[in-house]
Amino acid sequence: MTSALDGHRPAGNNKGRRFDPTFYEPRQVEQILGQCSRTAPTGIRDAALLAVTWRAALRANCEALALNPGDLDGSTVRVLHGKGDKARNVQVSAGCLALIDHWLGVRSELGLGKSDPLFCTLEGRRMSYPAFDAMFKRRAAKSVGPDFRWHLHALRASRAIELERAGTLLSVISAFLGHASVAETDTYLRKLHRTAEVEAAGDDGWSL
Repeated sequence: MTSALDGHRPAGNNKGRRFDPTFYEPRQVEQILGQCSRTAPTGIRDAALLAVTWRAALRANCEALALNPGDLDGSTVRVLHGKGDKARNVQVSAGCLALIDHWLGVRSELGLGKSDPLFCTLEGRRMSYPAFDAMFKRRAAKSVGPDFRWHLHALRASRAIELERAGTLLSVISAFLGHASVAETDTYLRKLHRTAEVEAAGDDGWSL
């Protein structure tokens, strides 16, 4: 199976276009994270935001950007208002928590408190989705290249595929993603597989 990047589909004019489901390989997301500064406040914030969106399979706008400091409880992230206003708890890894903890320390140094959104501007305002999307695409273009379809939802899809490859039960993946049913998750994963198969078949490197 290939990801969108392995399939190498050029970006083209994406204005107003609804993308087919796609995903990235873990090494590709790690390359993007590697573009984030480990010392600049914005880089530290961006690394934590990208990591939790990916590793917790969060929807970028209504879940990741809506997090508050109080939604963190040990290794658990509480998503209070998922799709359909459905709440869920998501376990995240130690590596992801380390990036979040680093950002929490920076937040404190900046004078930001519990009433400010978890992923906010340096002035304490909630980071907007367009700003998050632009940051992701900028860092992705620098790490891998600009001629690909970069979009934030693929981070969530990437985590879903990773869990499936690891042999995780479909019901567990469904709960992790916050889907309404196992059938919805099965359809979601099938669409990802079909996209990967079409892209792999469509670019075999042959030329006359």
